[in-house]
Amino acid sequence: MKLPLDISARDVRVNEQIEELIRDKASKLDRIYDQLIGCRVKIDKPHRSQRNGMTYNVSIDLTVPGGEVIVKRESDQDLRVAIVNSFETAQRRLKEYAERQRGDVKTHFEKPVVTEEPEDEGDQAVSGAPA
Repeated sequence: MKLPLDISARDVRVNEQIEELIRDKASKLDRIYDQLIGCRVKIDKPHRSQRNGMTYNVSIDLTVPGGEVIVKRESDQDLRVAIVNSFETAQRRLKEYAERQRGDVKTHFEKPVVTEEPEDEGDQAVSGAPA
């Protein structure tokens, strides 16, 4: 993998298995779009909610030529599921970006509007009148 990968975690312990999962998913992104400049993965665990319990948030920032592709936040109670979901979203958005860059996206042109010009009344012959 040639793109620099930055993994940061807040209030979460990232073990080798999780790091290997992130590296594997990031290398797949690199195969989809080979012009990636950088990839930042942020994992955090916000405060516990009574309604949702403990959730993990994963966000991904992909730096590409001419901009960024950002996956804001994918949350789940299982860290692995949150990582997989966020990388699936990143993969879809990266494919869309690549299609736009290549010009593969169809553009819908407006249909030309034909307006009828009013005929000049002086050119019309009136029936029943001598010409």
